[in-house]
Amino acid sequence: MGKKIVRVLMRPIIKLVMLIYRMKVINVEKLPKEGPAIVVLNHRHYFDIIFILSQFKGDEIRFVGRGTIKYNPFLRLLGWGFNIILVNRDGSDVGPLKNMIKLVKNNGILGIFPEGTRRGLYKGQFKSGATYVALRTKVDIIPVGINGPLKLFSKGNYLKVGDRFNLYELMDKKKTTKDKDEVDRLSEILKDKILELVDDGFYDDLKWFRKRSKR
Repeated sequence: MGKKIVRVLMRPIIKLVMLIYRMKVINVEKLPKEGPAIVVLNHRHYFDIIFILSQFKGDEIRFVGRGTIKYNPFLRLLGWGFNIILVNRDGSDVGPLKNMIKLVKNNGILGIFPEGTRRGLYKGQFKSGATYVALRTKVDIIPVGINGPLKLFSKGNYLKVGDRFNLYELMDKKKTTKDKDEVDRLSEILKDKILELVDDGFYDDLKWFRKRSKR
Protein backbone atom coordinates (compact mmCIF):
# COMPACT_ATOMS: atom_id res chain seq x y z
CA MET A 1 0.00 0.00 0.00
CA GLY A 2 2.85 2.37 0.83
CA LYS A 3 4.38 2.17 -2.64
CA LYS A 4 1.02 2.74 -4.28
CA ILE A 5 0.58 5.91 -2.23
CA VAL A 6 4.04 7.10 -3.29
CA ARG A 7 3.15 6.56 -6.95
CA VAL A 8 -0.09 8.49 -6.53
CA LEU A 9 1.72 11.36 -4.80
CA MET A 10 4.48 11.38 -7.42
CA ARG A 11 2.08 11.62 -10.34
CA PRO A 12 1.44 15.41 -10.00
CA ILE A 13 5.19 15.99 -9.70
CA ILE A 14 5.82 13.97 -12.85
CA LYS A 15 3.16 15.94 -14.72
CA LEU A 16 4.68 19.20 -13.49
CA VAL A 17 8.14 18.18 -14.72
CA MET A 18 6.70 17.35 -18.15
CA LEU A 19 4.94 20.72 -18.20
CA ILE A 20 7.89 22.92 -17.25
CA TYR A 21 10.15 21.09 -19.69
CA ARG A 22 7.44 21.32 -22.37
CA MET A 23 8.18 17.69 -23.11
CA LYS A 24 6.31 16.08 -26.00
CA VAL A 25 6.13 12.43 -27.04
CA ILE A 26 6.27 11.43 -30.70
CA ASN A 27 4.80 8.04 -31.68
CA VAL A 28 3.46 7.46 -28.18
CA GLU A 29 1.22 4.72 -29.58
CA LYS A 30 4.33 2.59 -30.12
CA LEU A 31 5.02 2.31 -26.39
CA PRO A 32 3.96 -1.05 -24.93
CA LYS A 33 0.74 -1.08 -22.93
CA GLU A 34 1.61 -4.45 -21.44
CA GLY A 35 4.54 -6.82 -21.27
CA PRO A 36 6.67 -8.59 -21.92
CA ALA A 37 8.79 -5.83 -23.44
CA ILE A 38 12.02 -3.91 -22.95
CA VAL A 39 12.05 -0.12 -23.33
CA VAL A 40 15.56 1.18 -24.03
CA LEU A 41 16.56 4.87 -23.98
CA ASN A 42 19.56 7.16 -24.26
CA HIS A 43 20.49 9.05 -21.08
CA ARG A 44 21.06 12.81 -21.16
CA HIS A 45 19.30 14.36 -18.17
CA TYR A 46 18.65 13.78 -14.48
CA PHE A 47 14.92 13.62 -15.22
CA ASP A 48 15.07 11.12 -18.11
CA ILE A 49 13.38 8.46 -16.01
CA ILE A 50 10.60 10.90 -15.09
CA PHE A 51 10.10 11.84 -18.74
CA ILE A 52 9.40 8.23 -19.70
CA LEU A 53 7.56 7.32 -16.50
CA SER A 54 5.01 9.97 -17.43
CA GLN A 55 3.77 7.65 -20.16
CA PHE A 56 3.04 4.75 -17.82
CA LYS A 57 0.76 4.26 -14.86
CA GLY A 58 3.80 3.28 -12.83
CA ASP A 59 3.34 -0.29 -11.70
CA GLU A 60 3.55 -2.01 -15.10
CA ILE A 61 7.12 -0.92 -15.84
CA ARG A 62 10.27 -1.23 -13.74
CA PHE A 63 13.42 0.70 -14.49
CA VAL A 64 17.06 -0.02 -13.83
CA GLY A 65 18.97 2.63 -11.91
CA ARG A 66 22.36 3.10 -10.29
CA GLY A 67 22.61 2.25 -6.63
CA THR A 68 23.86 5.77 -5.96
CA ILE A 69 20.31 7.16 -6.18
CA LYS A 70 19.89 6.09 -2.57
CA TYR A 71 21.97 9.14 -1.59
CA ASN A 72 19.37 11.50 -3.07
CA PRO A 73 16.19 11.63 -0.91
CA PHE A 74 13.85 12.36 -3.82
CA LEU A 75 15.35 9.74 -6.12
CA ARG A 76 15.47 7.24 -3.29
CA LEU A 77 11.74 7.71 -2.70
CA LEU A 78 11.06 7.52 -6.43
CA GLY A 79 13.11 4.35 -6.70
CA TRP A 80 11.31 2.70 -3.80
CA GLY A 81 7.84 3.69 -4.97
CA PHE A 82 8.39 2.57 -8.55
CA ASN A 83 10.38 -0.58 -7.69
CA ILE A 84 13.52 0.51 -9.52
CA ILE A 85 16.09 -2.27 -9.87
CA LEU A 86 19.34 -0.92 -8.44
CA VAL A 87 22.69 -1.96 -9.88
CA ASN A 88 26.26 -1.35 -8.80
CA ARG A 89 28.17 1.16 -10.89
CA ASP A 90 30.74 -1.46 -11.88
CA GLY A 91 28.02 -4.00 -12.75
CA SER A 92 29.70 -6.67 -10.65
CA ASP A 93 26.48 -7.90 -9.02
CA VAL A 94 24.61 -10.49 -11.14
CA GLY A 95 21.54 -10.35 -8.89
CA PRO A 96 19.95 -7.34 -10.62
CA LEU A 97 20.47 -8.97 -14.03
CA LYS A 98 18.62 -12.06 -12.84
CA ASN A 99 15.82 -9.82 -11.56
CA MET A 100 15.55 -8.14 -14.96
CA ILE A 101 15.26 -11.46 -16.75
CA LYS A 102 12.71 -12.71 -14.23
CA LEU A 103 10.66 -9.53 -14.60
CA VAL A 104 10.46 -9.83 -18.38
CA LYS A 105 9.74 -13.55 -18.31
CA ASN A 106 6.84 -12.78 -15.95
CA ASN A 107 5.33 -10.49 -18.62
CA GLY A 108 6.67 -7.28 -17.13
CA ILE A 109 8.04 -4.23 -18.91
CA LEU A 110 11.68 -3.41 -18.27
CA GLY A 111 13.01 0.14 -18.74
CA ILE A 112 16.75 0.54 -19.10
CA PHE A 113 19.40 3.14 -20.03
CA PRO A 114 22.34 1.18 -21.56
CA GLU A 115 24.69 4.15 -21.25
CA GLY A 116 24.64 3.62 -17.50
CA THR A 117 25.30 7.29 -16.87
CA ARG A 118 24.31 10.62 -18.39
CA ARG A 119 25.91 11.17 -21.80
CA GLY A 120 27.57 7.81 -21.49
CA LEU A 121 27.97 7.41 -25.25
CA TYR A 122 30.40 10.31 -25.26
CA LYS A 123 32.27 8.64 -22.42
CA GLY A 124 32.53 5.39 -24.36
CA GLN A 125 29.94 3.66 -22.20
CA PHE A 126 27.19 1.37 -23.44
CA LYS A 127 26.32 -1.55 -21.19
CA SER A 128 25.31 -4.91 -22.66
CA GLY A 129 22.68 -5.66 -20.01
CA ALA A 130 19.70 -4.75 -22.22
CA THR A 131 21.09 -6.87 -25.05
CA TYR A 132 21.68 -9.82 -22.74
CA VAL A 133 18.15 -9.66 -21.28
CA ALA A 134 16.64 -9.37 -24.77
CA LEU A 135 18.54 -12.43 -25.95
CA ARG A 136 17.76 -14.52 -22.88
CA THR A 137 14.04 -13.68 -22.94
CA LYS A 138 13.62 -13.37 -26.75
CA VAL A 139 11.22 -10.42 -26.29
CA ASP A 140 10.93 -7.24 -28.34
CA ILE A 141 12.81 -4.02 -27.64
CA ILE A 142 11.17 -0.62 -28.02
CA PRO A 143 13.86 2.06 -28.53
CA VAL A 144 13.26 5.64 -27.40
CA GLY A 145 15.36 8.72 -28.18
CA ILE A 146 15.44 11.67 -25.78
CA ASN A 147 15.81 14.93 -27.70
CA GLY A 148 16.12 18.66 -27.16
CA PRO A 149 18.05 21.21 -25.11
CA LEU A 150 16.39 19.69 -22.02
CA LYS A 151 16.17 23.03 -20.25
CA LEU A 152 13.28 24.53 -18.34
CA PHE A 153 10.53 26.00 -20.54
CA SER A 154 12.56 25.32 -23.69
CA LYS A 155 11.02 24.40 -27.03
CA GLY A 156 12.12 21.27 -28.82
CA ASN A 157 12.16 18.81 -25.93
CA TYR A 158 10.67 15.49 -26.99
CA LEU A 159 10.78 11.73 -26.68
CA LYS A 160 10.73 9.87 -29.99
CA VAL A 161 9.54 6.28 -29.85
CA GLY A 162 10.82 3.89 -32.51
CA ASP A 163 9.55 0.65 -33.97
CA ARG A 164 9.85 -2.45 -31.85
CA PHE A 165 12.36 -5.04 -33.00
CA ASN A 166 13.73 -8.35 -31.80
CA LEU A 167 17.47 -8.75 -31.22
CA TYR A 168 17.18 -12.50 -30.78
CA GLU A 169 15.98 -12.83 -34.37
CA LEU A 170 19.15 -11.02 -35.50
CA MET A 171 21.43 -13.29 -33.50
CA ASP A 172 23.77 -15.79 -35.18
CA LYS A 173 22.10 -19.02 -34.10
CA LYS A 174 25.48 -20.73 -34.01
CA LYS A 175 26.39 -18.55 -31.07
CA THR A 176 25.05 -17.97 -27.56
CA THR A 177 24.99 -15.20 -24.98
CA LYS A 178 28.35 -16.52 -23.80
CA ASP A 179 29.92 -15.30 -27.05
CA LYS A 180 30.98 -11.77 -26.12
CA ASP A 181 31.70 -10.80 -29.72
CA GLU A 182 28.13 -11.61 -30.73
CA VAL A 183 26.63 -9.78 -27.75
CA ASP A 184 28.84 -6.79 -28.62
CA ARG A 185 27.71 -6.90 -32.27
CA LEU A 186 24.05 -6.91 -31.28
CA SER A 187 24.66 -4.14 -28.75
CA GLU A 188 25.99 -2.03 -31.61
CA ILE A 189 22.75 -2.64 -33.52
CA LEU A 190 20.80 -1.54 -30.46
CA LYS A 191 22.97 1.55 -30.14
CA ASP A 192 22.27 2.50 -33.77
CA LYS A 193 18.52 2.06 -33.23
CA ILE A 194 18.63 4.56 -30.37
CA LEU A 195 20.88 7.02 -32.22
CA GLU A 196 18.48 7.04 -35.17
CA LEU A 197 15.79 8.42 -32.84
CA VAL A 198 17.92 11.30 -31.57
CA ASP A 199 17.61 13.72 -34.47
CA ASP A 200 18.17 17.02 -32.65
CA GLY A 201 21.84 17.12 -33.64
CA PHE A 202 23.23 16.11 -30.24
CA TYR A 203 24.89 12.94 -31.52
CA ASP A 204 25.64 14.08 -35.09
CA ASP A 205 29.42 13.91 -34.70
CA LEU A 206 29.14 10.49 -33.09
CA LYS A 207 26.86 9.26 -35.90
CA TRP A 208 29.33 10.57 -38.48
CA PHE A 209 32.22 8.78 -36.82
CA ARG A 210 30.26 5.51 -36.59
CA LYS A 211 29.28 5.63 -40.26
CA ARG A 212 32.85 6.33 -41.29
CA SER A 213 34.24 3.50 -39.15
CA LYS A 214 31.86 1.02 -40.81
CA ARG A 215 33.11 1.75 -44.32
